Amino acid sequence: DQKGTWIGGGFSNNFMLSDKEFLSLSFLPGVYSKGEDESLGGWLMFRSGIELGSYISSTWVVSISYDHRSSGDLWAYNPGLETIQFRIGRLL
Repeated sequence: DQKGTWIGGGFSNNFMLSDKEFLSLSFLPGVYSKGEDESLGGWLMFRSGIELGSYISSTWVVSISYDHRSSGDLWAYNPGLETIQFRIGRLL
């Protein structure tokens, strides 16, 4: 609703902890346009995250993830942004 937008791409690595549980680590550089949303200090942002999940059936997965976005001190103002997500997904 504030028109803030982040678009990026990068690397993600999944580690199987058991037959059903997994851990995923990610690093995604991207661009940020604040719109009327919070200023994060500049347009270039880095997003790093961790996700822990489980395949609850052959077609469904549930997970919780945490990520942090910031400019890595490229600009003087660098407040950062944290996101916690609970995900339920269906595998195709």
